[in-house]
Amino acid sequence: RRVERPHQVRAVAGIGREQLAPSVDHLGVRSGLVERPERNPELPADGVVRLARRPPDPRRTYGYLRLEILAALVNGVVLAALSAWIIFEAIRRFRSPHAIEGPLFAGVALAGLVVNLVALRLLRHDAHGNLNTRAAYLHVVGDLLGSVGALLAALIIILTGWTLADPIVSVLISLLIIVGSWRLLRESVEILLEAAPSHIPLEDVERRMRGVEGVIAVHDLHVWT
Repeated sequence: RRVERPHQVRAVAGIGREQLAPSVDHLGVRSGLVERPERNPELPADGVVRLARRPPDPRRTYGYLRLEILAALVNGVVLAALSAWIIFEAIRRFRSPHAIEGPLFAGVALAGLVVNLVALRLLRHDAHGNLNTRAAYLHVVGDLLGSVGALLAALIIILTGWTLADPIVSVLISLLIIVGSWRLLRESVEILLEAAPSHIPLEDVERRMRGVEGVIAVHDLHVWT
């Protein structure tokens, strides 16, 4: 709860004051935390994790673990769509700049930077875990850079009054999130299609199996995640 509230403040402050950068910076971290509900058991995604850990039954003999992959897939689609909307809004700001309160902008960005550092520390030891954990870690890293960018934009606005710094930073942050979303989508789809893991060459597996004494040939080899 203590981690999530500052992000709510950032989103409300960004939208309420018509500032794009705090809102888009909030977008990625909020999604990243949803992907790592073990750290935030009060979040709605905890229900997905609970379902995924249910034991197999006569109808679903492989269990429910794919629910986590489906959740990651939906998360990636939503992130990409919302980031595209932020970029669209930023383009409108280029054509019609809005007045921005620099000090509030800087305060929100600074709060976001602190929360990102805390979240990064929480996820650092689990960065090599499952797909959701890695996605959360990547989002936090991207949003940490986004918070720095938002803070720089706020300082530029305070010192120079150049309000176009807000949409420029918003576009850059959104592009970072879209890149992370694309990786998340690609990995999710690969797993759902039962594609061979990229770090396991099928040729090497077959060669090693054929090198075992007594094995004459290997037929119909399948490797999947």
